Amino acid sequence: MKQTRARSPEMKEKQLERILNAGRELFLSNSETFSMRQLARQLEMSQGNLYNYVSSKRELWFAVVDRDFNDFENGMKSTIDSHTGPVLALLDKLAEDYFTFAMEDTQRYRMMFSSPPHASSSTGPYETAHEPDSLSFLIELIETAIEKKEIVETEPGKLAFYFWSVLHGVVLNYLENCENEAITIPLGDFRDFQKYVRNKLLAPYRK
Repeated sequence: MKQTRARSPEMKEKQLERILNAGRELFLSNSETFSMRQLARQLEMSQGNLYNYVSSKRELWFAVVDRDFNDFENGMKSTIDSHTGPVLALLDKLAEDYFTFAMEDTQRYRMMFSSPPHASSSTGPYETAHEPDSLSFLIELIETAIEKKEIVETEPGKLAFYFWSVLHGVVLNYLENCENEAITIPLGDFRDFQKYVRNKLLAPYRK
């Protein structure tokens, strides 16, 4: 039996959440071949109703990634807003949060950083509005650390991208090689390795 069309804002939000969760799974398992028709069938809704929420497969990708970045960045904001003390300690906490998100929400992490959008000649509202702020947050924090003389640096944008590149590279390499004993045995417990990476990353700036 097909589900009735969502009417209230609450029902529409629940329906959108179902669409995004199902879309994420399909992108990560079979991104090249699944169709919007297949997604609609899986959700037991008409294809026309599905297009009321997302207008294309590419728009679906941006809708999923936008939701995931929003949750990720809200977590960053919460950590930043609740922090007191040196900026370097906050950067270390954000690095820890980054690792935690990647390990506990691996599907979402892969969708955000490893799964490319479907090609399309048109641009929809989700794609137009998509503009992650996480790197901007990091740049602003490094600028603050420079102002407080916690970091001696003249190019905060490059340093922010360097920090993110190290964390991202560690996560991707671990996810790709987590079953390779030749790599995982020397690393030991990955949580301990995360601490090692964070310490190495910030060691040049600690007095």
